[in-house]
Amino acid sequence: MISLNEIGKKYGKKTVLDGITFNINKGENIAIIGANGSGKSTLIEIICGIQKQSSGSIEYTDEISKVVGIQFQEGNWPPKTRAIDLIKFFKGRNWKKDEYVNDIFNIFEISEILKIDINKLSLGQRQRLNCFIAIIDNPTFIVIDELITGLDLKVHLKLIKYFEKIKNKTDKTLLIVSHIPDEIEVLCDRIIVLKDGKLCDDITLKEVFRTKKSIKNYLESYFGEDIEEVIANDKVEKNI
Repeated sequence: MISLNEIGKKYGKKTVLDGITFNINKGENIAIIGANGSGKSTLIEIICGIQKQSSGSIEYTDEISKVVGIQFQEGNWPPKTRAIDLIKFFKGRNWKKDEYVNDIFNIFEISEILKIDINKLSLGQRQRLNCFIAIIDNPTFIVIDELITGLDLKVHLKLIKYFEKIKNKTDKTLLIVSHIPDEIEVLCDRIIVLKDGKLCDDITLKEVFRTKKSIKNYLESYFGEDIEEVIANDKVEKNI
């Protein structure tokens, strides 16, 4: 589906990505992990065509703009924009007749925030809405950035169950940025590790369990510290 060949990215003299090469096949479920500053967000934006790489090439078997649904941590909306406005923009005034939209509308609990200014929503509410909008057109390639951020446990488990269903019952491709071992285990079957802008590992979960016994052990072997501390630091940085 997507082939990355020696992808590099520089901002001035600073190298953010250096020689990233791997393939994303249709129907795969991949976690991208790495500490802050490792190049995760830049790589995702290049894959999704939001920004251009400085070197290397990407090949797509589909026109990416027609099949991709992207959920990012941040979303800047004009003042007084509401969820209902976005739904009508994407699906038209008759969106209530769309069975798929209504299903995810209920799963993501959008009714309680439907007519509230998006800029007044809590972090968790914005996270739910951003994720809902990312998949509103039923894309075949879904990109999720730190799904758990800001969500209460009930909603988090509900969304994990939804994406697990997508993984098990469809041929959609999931690309997930996450440091949560349980989330990776349920939703992914392959891990890409970035460190200082380089690809350090590309490994299946089967191999992780064979060599490290658990995803937590595997993550700690790369971060060199307790994974809970990495997650906490990542959340602090995202909220600054």
